[in-house]
Amino acid sequence: MDTCAVPVPVPDLYCPIAPAISPHAEMLDAHVAVWMQEAGLFSRLDQLDRYARSGFGTFAARVCPEADLDRLMLYAEWLAFGFFYDDQFFDESDKWQDMKEIEDWDDME
Repeated sequence: MDTCAVPVPVPDLYCPIAPAISPHAEMLDAHVAVWMQEAGLFSRLDQLDRYARSGFGTFAARVCPEADLDRLMLYAEWLAFGFFYDDQFFDESDKWQDMKEIEDWDDME
């Protein structure tokens, strides 16, 4: 396999939008960690620890820096649940093969 050692210039990235983050970011991260633990949204303790370090609240605070706290909490919880659901039934599990269990989760009210 031939490789080319010619450097490729990378232009500076120009973004006229200043970075913004809600002042609630840290509180949201802590809230989501407690919420996931209380709701039992983990299958192993190391998974819960990883979720707590994932920064779902910080992500929500960066995506919606002007949103009120209630909406940010809902968004951060929704993000966290989405990752849990994906891990539970697809990425870290063979449960995706059992469609009945997935359908039962989807039918929860």
